Amino acid sequence: MELEINQTIHYFPDNLAVSYGAGDVGLSLKQVMAFLYKDNQQGLAVAVDNQVIARADWSNTFLKTKDKLLILTASQGG
Repeated sequence: MELEINQTIHYFPDNLAVSYGAGDVGLSLKQVMAFLYKDNQQGLAVAVDNQVIARADWSNTFLKTKDKLLILTASQGG
C-alpha cells in the first residue's frame, strides 16, 4: 500500500491491511502511527487528505492507497 506522508511516499506491506466494510481493504490510521512512532505517539496531530483526525478516531479511520497524511509534532520552545 502506498501512502504519502509529509510529502514523501511510503510503502506498507499488503499483509498489514484489514477489511473494514463492503469489500474495502486498508490500514487503520492507528496501525500506521504505531508503525511509524512505536514508542512515543504523544504530541502528534494527523491530517488525512487535509482533514484533521482526532486521536480517538485513529482506530476507526481506514487509509487507502494514495492517501496523503500530514503528521505534525508538538515541541517546546520559546
